[in-house]
Amino acid sequence: MEIIAKAPASCGELIEGALAGTPFLVTAPISMYATATVSDAFTGMHGLGTKAQEALRRTLAHIGEEAFRFGIRLETEIPQGKGMASSSADIAAVSYAAARAYGRE
Repeated sequence: MEIIAKAPASCGELIEGALAGTPFLVTAPISMYATATVSDAFTGMHGLGTKAQEALRRTLAHIGEEAFRFGIRLETEIPQGKGMASSSADIAAVSYAAARAYGRE
């Protein structure tokens, strides 16, 4: 079994303001991705930072699982600390891949 989930980087605040009193924010995805791979062919957590590990723990709790029975690897093309939502992409990819491993979305 192998599940792959990708989440894009983002340019978070191209335009921000208010129009007729309603706040708005324009963002755009960027063609760089965080990729989480869940597999039963390897074990352990590889490449998961603190936030991605916490996201995995919370995802498991949400779906009622106590332990993660598979291996998970996170790889990213997104530079950290540059305002491109790297942590958000990591969290999204890890959470989705983990949930899919248990048949959830």
